Amino acid sequence: MSTPPNGINDIPATVTKAFEDINAAVSTYISAVTKSSAALWQGIEEITRSVSGLSQESFARAVNAYTSMTSAKTPQEAIETHTDFVKDSIDSAIAGGSKVSEISVRAAQDAINPLAEHANEAINCAMKKAKSL
Repeated sequence: MSTPPNGINDIPATVTKAFEDINAAVSTYISAVTKSSAALWQGIEEITRSVSGLSQESFARAVNAYTSMTSAKTPQEAIETHTDFVKDSIDSAIAGGSKVSEISVRAAQDAINPLAEHANEAINCAMKKAKSL
């Protein structure tokens, strides 16, 4: 009986190790995706709450302006009320848009961080393995 070529006996161990490495990589990737998705959902919920609050405030301002305009004693008073309402609405829209933008940027960053960390870890691991060869 002949002796197997050098290293042939190591094949099962090498394949097993490769599958373990792949399983670990997939597991960490799924963990990163899960964290990313959770952060994204939190951001979406916060944006939704913010937009909803802004809509309610806008509606309340519109009702107040309408009430004031209908109770105005002169056309000039009604025009001033309308002008104030328009100015307030524009200021609120700008402030609200800025707030939603800030939340969106933070949510996007929070969602991308777990994936970026995973990618960096995977690259570092690959670099270490390449250097050890």
